[in-house]
Amino acid sequence: MRGLVNLGAGLALVAALGSAGAFGGGEAEAAPPAPRRAPAKSKPGAAPSASAPTPAATTSPSKPPAAKSPGKPAAAKPPTAKPAARPSKPAPPRRARPAKRAGAPSKPRVVFDQGWAQTPAARYAALDRDACLAELSARAIAFTPVTEARGVVAPVRLPKDVGGIVWRTELPAADRARAPWDIVDCRVVLSMFDWAPRLRARGVVEVLLFSAWRPPPKTWPAGKPATRHPGALAIDVKRLVRESDPASGAPRPPLDVEKDWAPDLGAPVCGHDAPPARPDTPEGRELRAIACDLDDARLFTVMLTPHYDRAHHNHLHLELTPNVTWRLTR
Repeated sequence: MRGLVNLGAGLALVAALGSAGAFGGGEAEAAPPAPRRAPAKSKPGAAPSASAPTPAATTSPSKPPAAKSPGKPAAAKPPTAKPAARPSKPAPPRRARPAKRAGAPSKPRVVFDQGWAQTPAARYAALDRDACLAELSARAIAFTPVTEARGVVAPVRLPKDVGGIVWRTELPAADRARAPWDIVDCRVVLSMFDWAPRLRARGVVEVLLFSAWRPPPKTWPAGKPATRHPGALAIDVKRLVRESDPASGAPRPPLDVEKDWAPDLGAPVCGHDAPPARPDTPEGRELRAIACDLDDARLFTVMLTPHYDRAHHNHLHLELTPNVTWRLTR
């Protein structure tokens, strides 16, 4: 009896389970949806929960990424001291150029003379070789013709005096016979001859020269006349030797251009506006008087003195210049 009761209870339990669809035999009633839980607010800096839904993408512009916080600054190193530069050597001072004399002309002042063609300097400079050599012979001037001298129209040597004055360099006689500096153009010899009486009147017996001819370059064209020293048309007078005083017989010192003529650059040589001779000695005054007397005679086209420039501090440059109508004395 107890067994039947247990069997009936079991059957009743099975029937109840079947009506509930526990085995899926019938359509079960839909269970109501479980309520959603609000997402928990995360704390700043906390990682999101794994069960939290992923937020949908939005069209709003994204915020710029936050700047990374700087790390721990590195310890600053002390600056390394650079070795001190060696002091540079001071530049040597520049040499001051000599100041020009106030009022000194930048170019030589020539004087044009309407009657220049009639002066001895102009007439002699216009002679050709044959006419000049013939004139030397007519005046009984001893000379030795030179076969060849570049740039010189009528080259000669002077073995003896000219007009009673010896004209020479200070070389020994044997060397003067072959040295180029004692060669002079025939036309200059004529001017020397005319100057000789004026010099003799002042007791001069010898005229010492630095040079007459200074040969032009070897490339100088054959037969082309040169001027100034390359053409042997100039002489550089350095010293005038005088005879003893005729009254007392005492020797007289020579007139030396370097010693007895103090340069005054740019100053006139002769005339009322010329400064007095310096040094103010008998020799200084005599040398200036000789130069101005020569200028008046018009025997040379050019006379350059120590007043002209520093290069002429020790001589008088006397020159014949062909084919000009001017003269120059400075």
